[in-house]
Parts: sequence; C-alpha cells; structure tokens
Amino acid sequence: CTVPGFYKSAKQQTIMGNSDSAPVKGPYHETPTVTHFYSKEVFLDTPVLVPNGPIGSRYIFHIIKGTYEGGVDYPDLKGTVHGPGADWALGHVDGSGVTLDVRLICKSPSGADCLVNVVGKSVRDANDPTSSFVSSAAVFETSEEETNYLNNKILIGVGKKLGSKIVVVYYDLVFGGSGKSPSSLNLKMKNIFSTKFMLGGSATLPNGPRGSKIFYQVIKGAFAGGDECPTFFGKVQGGTYSERTLPDGHEGACLDVSVLFQLENGAFIHVTLTGRKSKNEEDPTGKATIRTSAVFEVGDDAKDFKWLNNKIYHGIGTKEGDVLSIDYYEVTAEE
Repeated sequence: CTVPGFYKSAKQQTIMGNSDSAPVKGPYHETPTVTHFYSKEVFLDTPVLVPNGPIGSRYIFHIIKGTYEGGVDYPDLKGTVHGPGADWALGHVDGSGVTLDVRLICKSPSGADCLVNVVGKSVRDANDPTSSFVSSAAVFETSEEETNYLNNKILIGVGKKLGSKIVVVYYDLVFGGSGKSPSSLNLKMKNIFSTKFMLGGSATLPNGPRGSKIFYQVIKGAFAGGDECPTFFGKVQGGTYSERTLPDGHEGACLDVSVLFQLENGAFIHVTLTGRKSKNEEDPTGKATIRTSAVFEVGDDAKDFKWLNNKIYHGIGTKEGDVLSIDYYEVTAEE
C-alpha cells in the first residue's frame, strides 16, 4: 500500500457503510507536515542470543554509548546516551523480520536523565547483509522542565543499522502547517490506511501506581486502505482502549489500544496502538489530537497481508467524544 484513496469498489463501500459507525472516507484530516526533532547515534555490544523461545529468538544488544543532536526545528536538544540500556530485539517465528524493543537513557547538558522507550521494525538490507533499515516510534519519560514537553510526544524514527552502529533521525507529525513538507527533509510520506472507531463501557482506576487510568471497550468501527491495496478493508470488531493521565505539571495522556481488524474473508488482524493524546487548544469543542504508532499481528488465514508483520505505521488524528478517527502513514528516507 503506497498511495491514499478509498471507496475503490462497490463491495468496499457497502462494508464501510454497514460498519455500524460513520463510513470510512479517509484520509479524515488534512495532510500533516513534519518537524525535525533530533538525530541519534548509538553503538551496540555483541548480542546475547536466546534462540527459539516460545515467541521467537531474542537478540539482546547492550547499548554501549551514543549521542543525540537537535534537528533544524529543535537545535538545543542535544546530549549523550548512556547505560543502562539495551535492545531486546525479537526475531519473528516465521523468519520474516525483527521487532525492536529498546530502552535507553539520554542525558541532557544540564545532567538530567530521560528514559526513552522505542518500538519498531528492522529489515535487512538486501544489498548488504551487515546492515538493516530501521523504522521506529519513541516515547519519553523526563522531569526536566526544559524538555518535559517530550512526555506528550511520540516521535517517528527513520534510520539504519550499520554493523554495530545505529543512526536514527526522529520526526513529529503535526497539523496546521506548522512543520515542513516531508520532501524538504528528504522524506517520503505515504498514507497507508485510515480507521474510525467508537468507544463505550468505561471504567476508572484512580491514583494507581502509575497514575489514574480510564478504560474503555472498542465497540465498533471500520478501516480502509489506499489505492494500491483496495482489498485491505473491513470492520473493527472490538478491543480495549486506555488513557493514563500524566501527573501535575505534565499535559496530555498516554494511550494503550488493542483492536481487532476483521477482513472480508473473516480473518482477524491484531493491531496494537501506542501513543499520546493532547488537547487542541484552538478547538472549543474539546476535540483532542491523537498520535499513535501501529504494529500488526497477522496469521496464515490472511497471508496476503502478512507483510504487515514487518511494518510500523504512524498515525495522527482526533478524538471527539467517544469517536476516534486516525490516518496512518509510512515515513521513509528518500533514496
């Protein structure tokens, strides 16, 4: 899937219209622009291998050292990367690729530490077996006043692993034209799919060990892909959605979402969305901006879409009342 576009068949339009939610007509929102946050370079130790575990093989890379340098939009964002930190990479059972699971510490010039959690995918470079392409999403935990806005961000990482070195550049999707065009930053951005779903049945967990959380059921919705994959469409058939409010002094909420997409043939795809919710100060209705990453679990009953197991897509959209509408993009470096 590479090009936006929807309603490419009468059957697709019928299913979208019968989804018991508002029809999918994505992209729902204006095309976002991009801000350049920072570039990060880290060096890895020789991996520890835990082969053939119950969910695949683990490749555990200790992060030895690294640096990060602010991009054109955040020139003051800089510092070093230090331990403890590691990538607990998981090789897929079917051998299709590697899922990244990274935790590392960034230290600012003032000495403040920031925990960075990274999820993503790594795909080997067919022309160089010692290197691979890296696509990722990063979230942050920091108390430093100058950079605590990062707590409400989920950034897009685009980079490459070159032997024991990884170089990744991080970006943010933004509405309202406040960023730059992707091409001006040597990026390609392609709308892959859009989804809209409704929440219901809430429950609250106040003042838990990680703050207060609100839980919802995902009760109905739909999704549809772009012009080059018109068969990627169907219904959202349930799931869970939770918001964890940030403590005083921090804005927004952390999102953990798990939904089931059902294709026309009845096969299910498990989609995990991780992200942030922030208020839209310019919208008097209380509409919030949603940014998430999306990763997929696709089985043999949906073989035409198993390539999704090796993808991470980046979403931006809105939550208005109990309805979320999100457009998802693939962001890659121009060749």
